[in-house]
Amino acid sequence: MNPLVARLSFASFSVDDIQKTLHEGKSLKNRDLEGINLSQKALECADLNGAILIGANLSQTNLSSANLQGADLRRANLRSGNLKRANLQNSYLYRAVLCGCDLSEAQLDGAKVQLALYDSQTIWPEGYDYRNSGAVG
Repeated sequence: MNPLVARLSFASFSVDDIQKTLHEGKSLKNRDLEGINLSQKALECADLNGAILIGANLSQTNLSSANLQGADLRRANLRSGNLKRANLQNSYLYRAVLCGCDLSEAQLDGAKVQLALYDSQTIWPEGYDYRNSGAVG
């Protein structure tokens, strides 16, 4: 993540406004969505490249094929989320909750998953060495 990128806040927008923006195909690239609750939302194909989602509740959210490249997902709750085919390259998943996540076909090159929590229901991309990734399960 580029530290020089301005942190643009969506504090004055509702969750529905954010979801509508994403469904209209608009980008939330580099937006500050820290702590937002987007649990159980349909955000497939969303452009969240470089978004700040620290501590966000994304449990049971459909993020299939979403662009989360370089996104800051530290301490985010992604429990039972659908991240199939998501681009998570160079993202920060430190201490994120990945229990029950479907990460099949996700791109995890360069992703930081140290201390991310997973369980037996977490589906990792084929060939991804999650046991040596720093994630805990």
